[in-house]
Amino acid sequence: MTEVYVLDVTNLGLEKYLKKLPRNFLDQVNKYKEDNQRRRSFFSWYLLYLKLVERKINVSNLKVEFNENGKPLIEGINFNISHSHNLVAVAISSHEVGIDLELVEEKDNEKIAKKIMNEEEYQKYLKNKEYFYKVWTKKEAYLKRKGLALDFALNKDQKIEDVVSYYIQDEDDHYYYLSVSPSSSKVEFVSLD
Repeated sequence: MTEVYVLDVTNLGLEKYLKKLPRNFLDQVNKYKEDNQRRRSFFSWYLLYLKLVERKINVSNLKVEFNENGKPLIEGINFNISHSHNLVAVAISSHEVGIDLELVEEKDNEKIAKKIMNEEEYQKYLKNKEYFYKVWTKKEAYLKRKGLALDFALNKDQKIEDVVSYYIQDEDDHYYYLSVSPSSSKVEFVSLD
């Protein structure tokens, strides 16, 4: 079973939590230059930290590494992180896992849709522009689970299996697609209160 935790960071300030995150996780956050990205990354790693501590894992000794395609790895722990706009998501599983979270926006995704979608997907997209985000997150979650590079997704006919998508909402009434691979998952919204 894969457990997915979603946290709305709309009204969270870093100051209260900054000193609690161990250096090995904080180093991952500091890779981001842009403030909003760094803030979302912080809360992603903080949420992972909290969930590992709940499992009685000594987080301060864990070494974070990356595979050749940038997937974060911690020996003995299957996890994945994603964040978008006001939400962060962390998946922890007994086996390899991938998640992707994207804010549904009203923008032109036509060029990308043509690159990543097969004909059937593209026809659905033409009828419903939000469908782009469902397909994108499903493909990205699958790729992240497999530890593959994004350019793999550009193979329109690549079979994507064992992925589930959720349509979720944040506190400000923004909508997102959250996709998880493998599909046997449980999603829980959490708070830091």
